[in-house]
Amino acid sequence: MDKLRVGVIGYGFMGKMHANIFSGLPQVELAAVSDLDPARFDGARLPGVDFYPDFKDLLNRKDIDAVSICVSDKNHFEPAMLAAQAGKTIFLEKPIALDLGEARQIVAAANKAKVTLMIGFLLRFDPRYAGVKDLLDQGQLGEPVYIHARRNSPKSEGPARYRGSTPLLFHVTIHDLDLIFWYLNKKVKSVYAQSNSKALKAYNMEDSLFAVLRFEDDTLVNLESTWALPEGNASHLDAYMEILGTQGMAKVECDYSGLWFSNAATTLFPDTMHWPQVGANVAGDLKEELTHFVNCALEGVTPLVTGEDGVRSLELALAIQKSMDTGEVIKFE
Repeated sequence: MDKLRVGVIGYGFMGKMHANIFSGLPQVELAAVSDLDPARFDGARLPGVDFYPDFKDLLNRKDIDAVSICVSDKNHFEPAMLAAQAGKTIFLEKPIALDLGEARQIVAAANKAKVTLMIGFLLRFDPRYAGVKDLLDQGQLGEPVYIHARRNSPKSEGPARYRGSTPLLFHVTIHDLDLIFWYLNKKVKSVYAQSNSKALKAYNMEDSLFAVLRFEDDTLVNLESTWALPEGNASHLDAYMEILGTQGMAKVECDYSGLWFSNAATTLFPDTMHWPQVGANVAGDLKEELTHFVNCALEGVTPLVTGEDGVRSLELALAIQKSMDTGEVIKFE
């Protein structure tokens, strides 16, 4: 196969960026997109790309080899299951699902159909976080002692976009859960977490959450997530990770992008890493991630992030949710 013919299911914020990237990759032909709202496609029509209000019509096309599923988090199950049954290679945006049973069924369906399933944990393709993985693998840090991870953003980002349709834990914190499993590759012994809802109470959304995890080798992890920063916050993302090892320490700082501009009203720090707009194209980590997916599909190799990885992070997220709901320490056998 010289080119991968791809369809994008869900043409919202992420789906449009996926379509933009796929349409610019030389080894890809973007064949079709699907969304329940035809107006989304009318406002951003791509030449030579078919539109389907029903994603099942897209999946029925025999000439489409792979799909990128970018629907809302709670709606991953049906398109992922049907895509596997249709024999399509699948890129599924994180989280794999919000329900553990559904997540396991998606993985089982992909395995049964012998199709590649990749979960969209973008930060594995961020050279800063990937650099930490290299340092750990090389033994530069020694044995991990603790990890502190922060991922904070303004109310004008996630809450304004999702308005209660997806929780902070499963949409934001789960990025760090995937990274931590990638780094440590250990089992969790216990979880304790707390959350609150004050600034985003009108949206029925949590403002912030804090969690402490203990792994089987006694590595401690402290997680901090919020999406209730003021709308006027200069940085769209205040993210940070610190890893202390027995022989060294590493830090990732993402609050300022290295590019800023100001006018009479404000100073802003545009994204330069995840999906920066360069001319008419989307670049950065997202492009690296989707290029990796395409290469895995064409070469028949296992992707960096598997369906099993998605299930593992979801299991831990659900344990954190249980601790927040009950106020108890959740212990694992």
